[in-house]
Amino acid sequence: MKYRRRGHHMDPLGNILLRAALRGRRSPATRSLATAHFPPQRPLLLGHRGDPLQAMENTLPAFVAAMAAGADGVEFDVQLSSDGIPMVLHDATLGRTMGRRGRLSALTSTEINHAVTTRPLLQVPTLSQVLTALPDGAICNVELKEGRARAMHLAKALRPLWREHGERLHWLVSSFHPAALAAMATFSDHPPLGFLVDDRSLPSVLSIPFVVPTLPLATL
Repeated sequence: MKYRRRGHHMDPLGNILLRAALRGRRSPATRSLATAHFPPQRPLLLGHRGDPLQAMENTLPAFVAAMAAGADGVEFDVQLSSDGIPMVLHDATLGRTMGRRGRLSALTSTEINHAVTTRPLLQVPTLSQVLTALPDGAICNVELKEGRARAMHLAKALRPLWREHGERLHWLVSSFHPAALAAMATFSDHPPLGFLVDDRSLPSVLSIPFVVPTLPLATL
């Protein structure tokens, strides 16, 4: 497991909203999180953005390769296109992975892939495409990249996909942005939620020098 420094900072208001939304509420999916769905005697093996050694990260071939290699599931990043479609991409811009200029949030789902139509393996997939490509029983750790401004828009866009694929796949929804999780928690039926922290965000809020986490999940 690699230890990665992240530049995210906790949103205090979002943290308050998250605590209020989750207080006393546990969906059936959350209650079964540590029992029926996950192997009880070993850490989970999740392909981080798929298998980036075999294909470009966060692409359909990368996710297929991770499952073929024996992973329990995959982790991937989701953010909204300008027309409100959940797209799977880590960076805010397309340059590093797609080789073109532009912010994903400023482009429609069609425009995002317009410049790479001759390179189909490097297209940015929609969340719907990724979920459809995963085999039954796979775990999908959906990391929400949207902060407070678009958190509810993303949560509403995820809800029909959760209803469609929630029985077939085992979902985790995680984020460094408390507001994104708070938005998901406003629905009475939602996937298990996980708050991501790093060496900068949590210690700064709690005024402590370090954090010692437990490791029930392992991300490759």
